[in-house]
Amino acid sequence: MPNNHVKSRRHCVQFMYFAVFGGEFCFGDRFQATCSGKSLILMLEARFGRMRVGSCITESHNMGCYTDVIAYLDQKCSGRQYCSLDVLDLTPISVGCPKEVFSYLHAAYKCASCE
Repeated sequence: MPNNHVKSRRHCVQFMYFAVFGGEFCFGDRFQATCSGKSLILMLEARFGRMRVGSCITESHNMGCYTDVIAYLDQKCSGRQYCSLDVLDLTPISVGCPKEVFSYLHAAYKCASCE
């Protein structure tokens, strides 16, 4: 379920039509979110694990193990203009995957304008 708030003391307005940024960030990559002007980051979703075969996972073994990390990324990123996080920093979070396989981060955010 998307997060519909921005953690800020300023009044923020969400765009009715907005661009969603994000994607897959592989083990060893860095997730970076940036908003310009008076806009602030609003995290929409974040999962860490092995969700599907894609750019980070090329074989379908040990799939389907993941955990929702939206609360963690919301705390680190929402309400800020810039956020940076190494995917490796998420490895202590238990996702139920075997320890010998790599997990990745799937994250999405938008920029909310603030007055």
